[in-house]
Amino acid sequence: MALKLDMKTVYDRIEWGFSWQTLSKLGFHKKWIEWPRECVTTVLYLFIIYMEVLASRLYHQANLQKSGMGIKMSTHGLRLPCLFLAYDSLLLCKADRLLVIQLKVILALFLCIIGSAY
Repeated sequence: MALKLDMKTVYDRIEWGFSWQTLSKLGFHKKWIEWPRECVTTVLYLFIIYMEVLASRLYHQANLQKSGMGIKMSTHGLRLPCLFLAYDSLLLCKADRLLVIQLKVILALFLCIIGSAY
């Protein structure tokens, strides 16, 4: 099953506090956090970081044994849970009611963390 999400709403509602915390947790030096904080003119690069947070969570979930999330690109390869292109996201999983509920929980948590209403 493939779910297509339009993430434009998330992009429009960037929460700056989460942005600075995320950059810090990703290991960015304080200087690299302060520069954009002082002179941000666009939030596109922060949106990309947010999507990395979501992709990381989905990737972790997809590669748990028998999770049913994602697709395998090769016999011994890891599962690919999502594809992102601009504002569009494609989430991949087996057509299973429990997996859909699990995806809904992951997405709801993600939106709460970044401060976006859904």
